[in-house]
Amino acid sequence: MVPNPEIWDEINKIGETDRANLKSNFTGNQIKIKNKKENASLALFSKLFFWGENKNLDQALRKFEAKMPSVASFLATVAMFIIGITARGEWALFAVYFFKYLQTGGNDGYVEETHEMIDSMQSWFNIRFKDYFSVFIPSVIVGYVLYFGLGGFLHWYYYVRQRETPETWKCQPTRWITPELERHEIMLGSTCLVIGSAISAAFCTYVMNDGELSRVYFNSADYGYIWLILQVPVVFIYQDYITYWTHRIYHTPWLYKKFHKLHHIYKTPTAFSVTAIHPVEFTQLQFQYISATLIFPVHWSKV
Repeated sequence: MVPNPEIWDEINKIGETDRANLKSNFTGNQIKIKNKKENASLALFSKLFFWGENKNLDQALRKFEAKMPSVASFLATVAMFIIGITARGEWALFAVYFFKYLQTGGNDGYVEETHEMIDSMQSWFNIRFKDYFSVFIPSVIVGYVLYFGLGGFLHWYYYVRQRETPETWKCQPTRWITPELERHEIMLGSTCLVIGSAISAAFCTYVMNDGELSRVYFNSADYGYIWLILQVPVVFIYQDYITYWTHRIYHTPWLYKKFHKLHHIYKTPTAFSVTAIHPVEFTQLQFQYISATLIFPVHWSKV
């Protein structure tokens, strides 16, 4: 006996409905699992980077500030300064230059023997960038510790401690960065921090191994004591001038759209915004800051 076609249609409809419900339930479970994983990741993210929001740490810091308010304010100022100068690996430059100074003894008669050892491009790389990873790895580690340690402290000092009184310290007291954008700037800033450390480590080892193009010198008397003093404002004006014009160039339509716009999505920047720049622009800026040591004779202590 052949079933009525209408009955088969009803059976198929029921099957399709069940399959749709099953698919819907499966998709819903997938979304729940995904959201659960994302929430767990975000919770871990917040604990690591926004450690100042931890109740116990918050209370401990508030007690410390109550006892020594001027010290807490001073530490916040110092933290802003340090996070600014360490983001690109400058501390590694100073450390390596100091080691080089100790190596040369500030003696202008010091002669590096590596010139005679270079006989090919490969040997040039091997000699000029010797011990690269010995500088790069510590630079990244210290950079991250300072970035998240000091950045976390500044997050507590302003965004936790003074959350209720933004008009006393915030240029935009009614506007706050969204959690999504803050996570984004930290991820981007962390990436650029590695790029900065990589470039700084390369330049460090290049100078350490007597790179031909570097004009960094170690004997204060080499270019006279007048230049030793004058080089500070000269290099500062050079850097400030070239930074101004490169910034203006980045605001031309094509460069702004492709690179610089990323920097401007953070309408209410935080301490973590310091390295939140497009990697291409960040790389260009890193070489720009180094360029002074290739143009002017610069004493190692002034770099």
